[in-house]
Amino acid sequence: MPAAQTDLKLEDVAVADMKPGLNVRKDPHEPELRPLGESLLVRQFHPVILDLELVIVDGWRRWLAAQLVGIKTLKAVITSQPVSPSQLRIAQLMMSTHRADLTGGELYTACYELLQLNPNWLAKDLGEQLKISPSMMTRVMSPGKCIEAVRKALMENRIGLSHCYEISKVPEDKQLELLELKLGGASRDELGTHRRKSNGRKGGGGINPKQAKCLLPGGSFVTVSTKALSMAAIVQALADAHKAAKKGCDEGFDVKTWESMCRDRARDRTDPAA
Repeated sequence: MPAAQTDLKLEDVAVADMKPGLNVRKDPHEPELRPLGESLLVRQFHPVILDLELVIVDGWRRWLAAQLVGIKTLKAVITSQPVSPSQLRIAQLMMSTHRADLTGGELYTACYELLQLNPNWLAKDLGEQLKISPSMMTRVMSPGKCIEAVRKALMENRIGLSHCYEISKVPEDKQLELLELKLGGASRDELGTHRRKSNGRKGGGGINPKQAKCLLPGGSFVTVSTKALSMAAIVQALADAHKAAKKGCDEGFDVKTWESMCRDRARDRTDPAA
């Protein structure tokens, strides 16, 4: 039998009268409270949810942020029936676990569209409207300085905004190299280390003139490295790779075994003692 619905009503409630009570969330993320409070000063989009005794069911961080910026009252939904400790926990968990944050790609796209709708705004102006710090806005808008392949990877959730930010720090002709590293498993810190090393190299800045990188439609990368780079050499290398991969697949090898097999065969062919 379905549970009875609890009637709700919206009221202006004094912040000082609200009570924190029990909360499944223990960390208020203090550095983010002031921006949250400043956003509440502009407009409160989400009401706090309180029980009959004004104990906070949902909105603990909004309550803390309101106190931090001097807000005296908040819009609140008050239940018309008592909420037991068990119901309180269930409600808090349901509202937390079923809440999905924006992806990095969604956040960038929304901010980009807002800048198009407000052509007189700079990124810092948008940051002021959203109560987002300038450093964070720089990261949010960094995909705009990246090549299409990087933005595509962001929209597919294969990389995050922090990775876009690292990649955006290098010229466009070097971004594919960093993207390939990330998709190969490199962390953000490893991308930064590689970028700094590349910027410190002489004559070519880290791009190997004997390597060719190809981004395939599905988002995969193929890198070909030859002693003398030419289209004929690339065709031959890819044909050899396809032949070896097909043989490994037919024989039931996993990827690691196939890599070892290729490495051993290459060593046998280049070893002067062989």
